Amino acid sequence: MDKINELVEKLDKKITKSLYRRLEARNKLLERLDSAQSEHDAEPTDESADRLAQIQEYVDDVTDDLIEDLETEIENREKAKQETPSPEPTPAPIEPEVVKEKEEKSGMSIFGIALGVVLLVGTAGAYNYFNKNR
Repeated sequence: MDKINELVEKLDKKITKSLYRRLEARNKLLERLDSAQSEHDAEPTDESADRLAQIQEYVDDVTDDLIEDLETEIENREKAKQETPSPEPTPAPIEPEVVKEKEEKSGMSIFGIALGVVLLVGTAGAYNYFNKNR
């Protein structure tokens, strides 16, 4: 248990959901082991000794697998830290010339709208003129 706690501390207590579920499952297994140990201590029989041995073996296997996976997670995070490139330099502040260009572009769109309205009115006038002169 101490080894698992040390590994979790190295990960700053930030583990994946799957590792967390496996850790919780291991804790439940430890509770079952404690209850089986209590039953065996109260009435020692061959059956309770076999059951206790099976649970202990399974808990040991789960613990070993969990320790391996936690160590792998630590190695993966260390590799990720080493592989991350240095942060990009921050861009220069916006200069006033760039703002002027944006203002000029917005003026072009107003001109386009005005031209569209003039063409629409002119087309409607032409339509009315030719409808009356039929």
